[in-house]
Order: sequence, then C-alpha cells, then structure tokens
Amino acid sequence: MIIIHQQDLYSYKMEYKRGLEGSNYISVLMREKSLSLQGAVDHIGAQYKALLDKFLRHEAMLPSFGNPLVDNGLRRYVECMK
Repeated sequence: MIIIHQQDLYSYKMEYKRGLEGSNYISVLMREKSLSLQGAVDHIGAQYKALLDKFLRHEAMLPSFGNPLVDNGLRRYVECMK
C-alpha cells in the first residue's frame, strides 16, 4: 500500500497534465471525500504515517525463532522492506 501511495503522489502532476489522473489515488480521494488537492495529499500522508507506525510496532514485536539463521534472515528481510 505504501508503494501505491508513493507512486500516485509522484505521478499525479504528470498524469494531471496529460488528462490521465482519473484513477490516481489523489483524484479518487478528492472525488470520493470531497477533498482539495492539499487535503488529499494530507490524507495520504496520514495514511502513510499510520502504516509505517504499524510496521515499526510489529517489527519490534517479532519473536526469536530460536534459530540464528532464521532470526538473521528475518531481520534482513524486514530491513529490505524499509
């Protein structure tokens, strides 16, 4: 979800200039929630922060599986997701 938010934030201006913004998440929020452009961007920012906070909370709760190879592999995987 975070990647979709980022991609739509980055591509909105180009899509808008080409008349292709209809399915961009920013446009959808503006239409469905009657938000301004800034309101939609702020909404996405709040969603992004909530998702990141949730990810970091869950990262802190990861257990040890008692196997250093598994634990190290999991830590590497999580680091790559950041």
